[in-house]
Amino acid sequence: MKHIKKSVLDLMEYSVSQRKVKIKLDQNESPFDLPADIKQKIFQKMSRLSWNRYPPGSPFSLIEKLAAHTGCGPEEIAAGNGSNELIQSIINAFCDRKNPLVISRPAFSIYKRVAAIMNTRSIEVPLNEEFKFDPDKICSAGKKASLILLDNPNNPSGTLLMLDEINHIARNFTGILALDEAYFEFCGTTAQSFLSEYTNMIILRTFSKAFGAAGVRLGYLMGNKDVVSQIKKVPLPYSLGIFQQAAGEILLSDWKILKANIDSIIQERERIYFDLSKIDELTVFPSQANYICFKPTTIKAEDLFYELLQKNILIRSFSSSHLRPFLRMTIGTKRENDLFIHSLKTILKEKT
Repeated sequence: MKHIKKSVLDLMEYSVSQRKVKIKLDQNESPFDLPADIKQKIFQKMSRLSWNRYPPGSPFSLIEKLAAHTGCGPEEIAAGNGSNELIQSIINAFCDRKNPLVISRPAFSIYKRVAAIMNTRSIEVPLNEEFKFDPDKICSAGKKASLILLDNPNNPSGTLLMLDEINHIARNFTGILALDEAYFEFCGTTAQSFLSEYTNMIILRTFSKAFGAAGVRLGYLMGNKDVVSQIKKVPLPYSLGIFQQAAGEILLSDWKILKANIDSIIQERERIYFDLSKIDELTVFPSQANYICFKPTTIKAEDLFYELLQKNILIRSFSSSHLRPFLRMTIGTKRENDLFIHSLKTILKEKT
């Protein structure tokens, strides 16, 4: 083991609970599987492709559809093997031991994990008690960094960095500002209009959430064409397989069909937030994503997590000290959400 990097030895293996439960609300996935006819279109497209050949090194057809979907030019877009690969590529491209990155605390755990493997320091800027960002503190931390990487909405809180705050950070930071808009479709707020003004800004998106295609592993980013061309050098060749490219094209073509699921999730999010907010034993945080973060006040978060698990309901608990008092539930179907609320109220009533 002596030849393994200390930064790797110090890491815990990245693992997510694989418990089999009736109601799974722990990974911010869409509760709606892709319609059978969309899957069939993907299978038919796959059957026409040559599996013995390498995929296109640059997925031109997919990029063209992404350009039409987003309004960006094809040269301003890069696609990747999930947004995780693009996050890794951005950190690889702009950070090293001398050039750290700035992230919030809390934030999507992959940011700090990728940086640690690279022996790159992460400068964490804490959100306040209401999980709100502090743009001035982010700018101050940015003086020592080459990259600011922020998830917006934030994961796990669901809180939003407002456009005027993004503008403030972009004006006062000379490095690369990357905004991870994985949950953009659930809030409708995007910094995309700033891309023409700030050539150092990058926006990340994913097919895993609103598109309901977490199993496909497909993401994309948008930015200045010169910056994007440099990022494209970083991933290993042919990392985006023919299945991902084919699925992405079909999903973009059938986007209007998938939009109804997003509207349903947003409606359920607002309903569940209202119901949770009426429970005295909880502190609940408004969310602009497809999940809700809350803090139980009369029972330990860990205990509530296991009580729900005994009722076949899996939500997200946290091991890090600053998040241990909190829990996060992904918005499911109406039936799943109703069972979650009923079980939660029952547990809290029994504990008082």
